[in-house]
Amino acid sequence: MADQGKDIKFYEGFSFQTFCDTPPVSVMILNRDAHCIYANRRWHELTMFEDDELMGAAWINLILPMDREWVQEELELSHDQGRELSTDFRLLRPDGEVIMVHGRAVYAETSAGELLYTTITLEDTSHRARLETELSKAAAKATAESVAKSEFLANMSHEIRTPMNAVVGMTSLLLDTELSAEQRDLVGTIGRSGDALLAIIKDILDFLAAISVAEPLGVEPEA
Repeated sequence: MADQGKDIKFYEGFSFQTFCDTPPVSVMILNRDAHCIYANRRWHELTMFEDDELMGAAWINLILPMDREWVQEELELSHDQGRELSTDFRLLRPDGEVIMVHGRAVYAETSAGELLYTTITLEDTSHRARLETELSKAAAKATAESVAKSEFLANMSHEIRTPMNAVVGMTSLLLDTELSAEQRDLVGTIGRSGDALLAIIKDILDFLAAISVAEPLGVEPEA
């Protein structure tokens, strides 16, 4: 660890600090025991830990306790398989705030395959996570509203058409009975009016159904 610390300081003398502070990501370098030997400025800004709190500390302790075990397992598995780690997990700041990050880990090894150090980079994805949560809630709300509208339209269709069909059906039966000319004309008017009203109700319900489908898609139905 001491030799690795000297290497870090040596590179700092050749603008290593500037090099690590340039990318818009947090950078931490770990020794073979997964303890911090370097953290750039953005890492401090993201995690809100001071330099003396990070140097020599086990980086896994920065992670939210419930995420530590599986992140450590993923880290070890990715190293054993010779691949880069890339995953999302949660960090715990000193003030208790939890933030979502996307972490990457790459490994430097000797020619014999022994681990020298690990470079961890973090990107704050809290805003993206909040946005995804808000979009998920909005989608769930839109779905619930769409279901409610569909149920309302189904009930409306039943409640309105059933009595109207009964009126039209009764007038048809009434026309089969003995009626005077005047009575037949009046009953015929009732029947024709009932048929016309049913057609209007159908058009209204069809239009409302089109609106119910189009609104979640952001499409304005044709009049």
